[in-house]
Amino acid sequence: MLLALKDTARDLKDAGITAPALVFTDRDGTDRRMTAGQMIALVNAGKAWVQSVHEAKRALKAMDPIPADFADDRHWPS
Repeated sequence: MLLALKDTARDLKDAGITAPALVFTDRDGTDRRMTAGQMIALVNAGKAWVQSVHEAKRALKAMDPIPADFADDRHWPS
């Protein structure tokens, strides 16, 4: 879904539309109206966070032994 919103945001940006034209529902259930640029930035930040989670996972898997507290927040990006 986020990649579809980013794709739509690119179309809006290419069309020169700068007004908030996209709606994103946050984790609290609040609808947020966003500009194309804001949506692109949000999706890019989300992709970077997911990448950091995968890097943390790989680092844990490389440990021998894997720490017993692997689920502790200190091992994962916030």
